[in-house]
Amino acid sequence: MVEQTFDFGYGPVPAHRHRNPDGSEGGWVAETARVAETVYVGKDARIWGNARIFDNVRISGNVRICDNAQISDDVRIFGNAQIFGNARICDNAQIWDNAWIFGNARISGKTRIFGNAWIRGSVKISRTEQVLTIAPIGSGGATLTVVFDGDGEIYFGRGCFWGTLAEFREAVERKPEGDKHREIYSFAIEFIQKIRQFKRGDNND
Repeated sequence: MVEQTFDFGYGPVPAHRHRNPDGSEGGWVAETARVAETVYVGKDARIWGNARIFDNVRISGNVRICDNAQISDDVRIFGNAQIFGNARICDNAQIWDNAWIFGNARISGKTRIFGNAWIRGSVKISRTEQVLTIAPIGSGGATLTVVFDGDGEIYFGRGCFWGTLAEFREAVERKPEGDKHREIYSFAIEFIQKIRQFKRGDNND
């Protein structure tokens, strides 16, 4: 049998087309990755590296999953979502649009993450309301992702920046006085703090 290869963007590597539970031909999976026979992989999805995907996960669209990502249970991922690093996603979580999940992020429960949200670091998210995006914002009209972590901390992410509320405020305050983006980000911080005050004591699903 002739060994198949596919270029995931770093040169051709041994790979195969996943065979879906319904018998249809799925997307490309590198031989180094592991995808259970019970998993559905759309024909345009790509999985490589040491990714591990089990159970009844369904992946469609132009999804990209790589590195050491692990996905299990009844997770649904579609659109242009990307999952990489050491991310873990389980239970009934759904990820779609242009969302990125990476770093050591843990996503569980019935969480829904979508839009242009970028989730990273070591955050633990089990409810959709833990994630908020504000867009467009800043000089490049990018998306500001805010995560109310399970440990009570608030994390802010925009572009290459990822940090706590205190770190984000410090970065904003380094902008010149009178800078319009400094003022906008300051309003955003105040808004997020109000939301945290509202959320305190609310642990209901």
